[in-house]
Amino acid sequence: MPSLVRRGDLLVTVSTGGRAPGLARKLRRFLEGLFGPEWAGRLDQVAAQRNEWRQAGNTLPEVARKTDEFVDQQGWLS
Repeated sequence: MPSLVRRGDLLVTVSTGGRAPGLARKLRRFLEGLFGPEWAGRLDQVAAQRNEWRQAGNTLPEVARKTDEFVDQQGWLS
């Protein structure tokens, strides 16, 4: 059974295929610390930006690039 970290629509899972449930549980706890409740709002921000970029006529590769740049500018993963 996978270990889940849910923050709004953001879902991060860890599975060991049933081989090490204790490890999956420990990794889930670690990820819970990395992905706090604020990530639900961050996902909403990215989704809103994505909708704007798509409505402006950007292609999917352009949207992917802009998403990378947006996340980097926010410093969420640094």
